[in-house]
Amino acid sequence: MSTKRIIAAIIMGKEVSSELDTHADTCCVGSQCIITHDYGKSVTACGFDPKLQAKELRVVNAAVAYERPETGEIIIVMINQAIHMPTLDHNLLSTMQLRLSDMIVNDCPKFLEKNPGDNSHCIICPDPNWRPPPNPTPVERCHVVLHHSEAH
Repeated sequence: MSTKRIIAAIIMGKEVSSELDTHADTCCVGSQCIITHDYGKSVTACGFDPKLQAKELRVVNAAVAYERPETGEIIIVMINQAIHMPTLDHNLLSTMQLRLSDMIVNDCPKFLEKNPGDNSHCIICPDPNWRPPPNPTPVERCHVVLHHSEAH
């Protein structure tokens, strides 16, 4: 991925949310991600509403960026084998796909936890020093892969 593309994302200056989706089997990335690889394959996707028509959408690897609020560290997150939905203004992270890639997903809302803490309502990567905040901001620094690139 070129630095120019990352800088272009920074200049756009938009904050984009990445939300957990417990009903989906695959992550979806929206219009604000940077596509790093297109598999040349598409899938037929349909939403929760049966009145909506099914769409043919591309399967991609994509990068999103954000800043850790407690340290200001900038992290580029790679989301592999995601469905690209160019009209979506946010990203949907499939808890199933994350767990299949050895991520720890604590998706219980903090207010429902008996003893909420730093590991409440978050995604924990195998690196114990890293946890994604809920609202990414596009900037460059390091990257973490949320899913393996090979199929499961």
